[in-house]
Amino acid sequence: MRDKKIEKLTQTFIEKNLPEKVDFKLQIFSGSNAFYTDYKNSYAEKTAEILSQIFNNKTHYDRSGGSIAAAEILQRLFKKPIIL
Repeated sequence: MRDKKIEKLTQTFIEKNLPEKVDFKLQIFSGSNAFYTDYKNSYAEKTAEILSQIFNNKTHYDRSGGSIAAAEILQRLFKKPIIL
């Protein structure tokens, strides 16, 4: 499931930037598919509405990266957006 393209780019970058006479071995122990949820869906809208009421402030969306394999798997299996 992991992205071999990213592994190859990482390997190449390290090889090109590593000082001479330094040996290294890149080991990848696990990987997962990329995860993304479009926030323009009824689940995200309802969540934003509830959070706005609780915190008495407008909900702002922030897109950030991370590796959450379970979120991708659950979204793929249940075909429903995951709200983080």
